[in-house]
Amino acid sequence: MHLMKPFEKRPISNFSLFDKLDSFGAFILGFIFTDGSLFSHENYDLPYLRIYNSARYKIENAKTILGIDSDIRHIPEKYYKGIKQGELFYLHISQEEIIEELMDFGMVLRKNTNIKFPILPKELYPAFIRGLWSGKGSVSISKTTIRSSFSLGSKDFIYDLEDYLNKVDLSKRKIQARPQKKSTSYKLTYGVRDTKLLYDYLYKDHDLLTTCKKQEKMMREYFEYRAKHVPNAIENKKPKRSIKIKKSKQR
Repeated sequence: MHLMKPFEKRPISNFSLFDKLDSFGAFILGFIFTDGSLFSHENYDLPYLRIYNSARYKIENAKTILGIDSDIRHIPEKYYKGIKQGELFYLHISQEEIIEELMDFGMVLRKNTNIKFPILPKELYPAFIRGLWSGKGSVSISKTTIRSSFSLGSKDFIYDLEDYLNKVDLSKRKIQARPQKKSTSYKLTYGVRDTKLLYDYLYKDHDLLTTCKKQEKMMREYFEYRAKHVPNAIENKKPKRSIKIKKSKQR
């Protein structure tokens, strides 16, 4: 499995992250596309950016990558109309240079439904999709299988994402529409074979600063266990049936 590389902390500065896009910029672009929103000031004709997540370390990493000196703000867990709302950590960003460059890449107001899949250099897509994954990716594991999924609010965007992942050898998948009270979300789900391919694609060249620690750990440990206990499993072919893993025995 892949070893995470150390990273050199970026100094607080006014550099233009997206002017000459690298893997850090591509990652944060994907993260902002999923866990960021552009809003308009009520009294000013200028947008501002808010990046939010329930994991504080992800917001700390975003702050480091962007090289900004903004405070991380906190919304505590609460109940609203009897429904539990988890705590959130977020950054409020008003730097015009950052916002203008994000808009050049396709970031828009009301981005949940209107955002578009960006055109990037081929070598930067793994980092970009790793950013999407850090924002809206999920993993579930049962006794016999693992599933991975992306959930997004833009239909065009998730269809383009599925099409791109299909081009890098993941299986063609059907997008599931999930109607909600205010809008519809779209879900892209993969089984064992494709989750392994997705893991290899996302984490072939990564570091601590651009890693979703919980998901990476779950996927890595699952496939390490699978390789040890089911050594004859062929990961690059679609299985005809599920393979049961017996944790009490080793082969």
